[in-house]
Amino acid sequence: MRHGENGSVLNDRQVDAVIYAVLLGGSAFITGGAGVGKSAVTRAIGLHIPLVKTAPTGVASLIINGWTVHFKFNIRKRRVKKGEFCVYEERVEPEDVLLTSELSTCASNPDDNTEIKEVMVITPQLEYDVNTMKTLVLDEISMISDALFEALDWGFRCIRKDYDHPFGNVQVLL
Repeated sequence: MRHGENGSVLNDRQVDAVIYAVLLGGSAFITGGAGVGKSAVTRAIGLHIPLVKTAPTGVASLIINGWTVHFKFNIRKRRVKKGEFCVYEERVEPEDVLLTSELSTCASNPDDNTEIKEVMVITPQLEYDVNTMKTLVLDEISMISDALFEALDWGFRCIRKDYDHPFGNVQVLL
């Protein structure tokens, strides 16, 4: 047992998780029931490396002192042509792009060959944020749909131009 931030106590397995994340840069799935110390492990990791903390809901994001996934990564629902993955739209900034993924379909309309998808609106600020990001925390992962998870993964790969690694080689803590 070791003492962490704010007097919290980490057991040996939790210390191992912190060491794995900090020293090796590995992505990790931090799991367990209520009160087992998931937040303590995440806070301990955050003492050593910068974390971008996100959650699927406003309440969950407040608890971790982070952002909602949709806000931080400009996730919006948009009607796009079926099979379309990169959409250039007239936006406030002309270089803004919409990225979507194969799995992100929310609804489909056979009459006009369109579908509603969760898309990541790529802005210069988001490109900067993702390209400089080292570690992403996706808290409450069970509340994030596979479509949203896939859209995030695809968006990160495209922004970082690293298609061979999950999330464009950003460390992800779930």
